[in-house]
Amino acid sequence: MNTQIIRLLLTLTSLFLILTLSACGGGSSAPAGGAGGSTLSGTAATGLPLVGSINVTGAAGGQALNVAIAVDGSYTADVSGLSAPFMVQAVPTDNTKPALFSYAASVNVTA
Repeated sequence: MNTQIIRLLLTLTSLFLILTLSACGGGSSAPAGGAGGSTLSGTAATGLPLVGSINVTGAAGGQALNVAIAVDGSYTADVSGLSAPFMVQAVPTDNTKPALFSYAASVNVTA
């Protein structure tokens, strides 16, 4: 192929990608620290859904305690006022089962 045609195709492709990415907008309007209706959500399970509650601890030590886990293992914890990153602890109602732990680096994510 002619090098001029290849350069033209590469330039047009690059222009298309730049325009496409700039049109995405993106970005969350939620503050990075966890204020303003910020949540963490996820599923607590080890093959089967966990029955129990979720405790979330923020970087500065604040906590969201005893967030109920739904029948399907899903949960959503309000972490407004807590600072990222977060430690998530799933505490089973059956105390013969171990607690599960997870980590979330920011707000409005699945952990």
